[in-house]
Amino acid sequence: MSERSRPTPTLSEARFSPEELFFSTTDSHGRITSGNDVFTRISGYSSEDLMGSPHSIIRHPDMPRVVFQVLWDHIEANRPIAAYVKNMAVNGSFYWVLALASPIAGGYVSVRLKPAGKFFAVVRALYAELRQTELQVESSGAGKKAAIEKSSDQLTAALKKLGYNSYEELMHTVFVDEVRERSRLLANREVLSRAPPVSRREDVAVKRTECRSLRREVNRLFTAVASFVDLDATLMDRAVFTTGLGRDVQMLSMNAQVRAAGLADAGRTLKVIAEHMNRSAFIISSAAVDVSKYLRNVSLQLRETAFNVAAVELAVEMMDNFLAEIDASDVADISSATRAVSQLGDAAGRFLEFALQRIASVAGIVRGLDDRLEDFLRQVRVLEILHVTGKTEAVRQPESHSVASIFETIRERAFEARQKLCDLATMVGSARIRTPPSGAMAASLALLVAP
Repeated sequence: MSERSRPTPTLSEARFSPEELFFSTTDSHGRITSGNDVFTRISGYSSEDLMGSPHSIIRHPDMPRVVFQVLWDHIEANRPIAAYVKNMAVNGSFYWVLALASPIAGGYVSVRLKPAGKFFAVVRALYAELRQTELQVESSGAGKKAAIEKSSDQLTAALKKLGYNSYEELMHTVFVDEVRERSRLLANREVLSRAPPVSRREDVAVKRTECRSLRREVNRLFTAVASFVDLDATLMDRAVFTTGLGRDVQMLSMNAQVRAAGLADAGRTLKVIAEHMNRSAFIISSAAVDVSKYLRNVSLQLRETAFNVAAVELAVEMMDNFLAEIDASDVADISSATRAVSQLGDAAGRFLEFALQRIASVAGIVRGLDDRLEDFLRQVRVLEILHVTGKTEAVRQPESHSVASIFETIRERAFEARQKLCDLATMVGSARIRTPPSGAMAASLALLVAP
């Protein structure tokens, strides 16, 4: 389709329901090679119009160029990517999706779902700002490349403001949130029966039965990973808390030393206790930096693990839906459709392999977190003991009220630290993933991708 014959955007939305998934595959040049009925229905194009056309046939002019630059950077680096995308149907109406694109042999496969998560509104607003920046640069005559560079800088700054150091960090969080929200919306709408699905085609029936079995296993895995996803928010909160704790306790103990020194001989013992507190605070401050960095690393690992498991969940459900579509069709030659199923299976297999590797890695990292938390708590207990000693001495010195007040503040901070970190240790201890047999899941995928 030529640029001049592209539709004019309208304010109408091409609607579809949360349970509907759709996909497309492309060659290495981004030309569409396959897709399902939901894709053709929502886009409004016929299969004949879509096949062989560049995927940009559905691109909406509201989309920032930088988002597609990020997408292609990932695909060309053989890495998957998830992104919100505003598309345009043949009649000019729009539809938003969250797209999961993954490299496959000779191109890529993209699976899309209807977005409904908490990040959707934030990203829509960000996209509008990015696109406005690009249009301003382009209208000045600087060109598309300069526009992308400008909006890329703006995107990086926006990610930092949201608390993410890279697009990958945002992507991992957003994608898992969307898949979990979709599961919540669709709860009880579908029961994955163990009975073989009724099928018109014997070859497809075998694949559908295997796919249903695989979906049950992957669904259990995704549910198990949810406990780690819930742990992630606590990890980030505790990372911020421990950094602040070390800084605050050091400052308080230094203040106690200064106040005690001002009491002359009467404050000599208190000054010694404050000095011990300061040394303990220094140790805690150093340990806090280590624990905080470790917590952030665990958080990043958990997000990436959850992303890959969620990707398997989505890809396998898409395979199941497409197999049902193939089964119901009257087309005699289904070779191209089964090839698309294999491509979906290849993508799911890559996600599954990486997810299982990450789960094993995360288990070791979490065990290391247990040790670090115990060491940190040991130092907090030392601080609490010093507080008791300091409080006892302060009672003997009526003029040392200000020092006693600082000691009490340190005690409160130490108590808060012990409560928060003990709670975290309990959560870490209970967050264990029991993975389904990886060999069985791999065998199911192997059968599904077979011609």
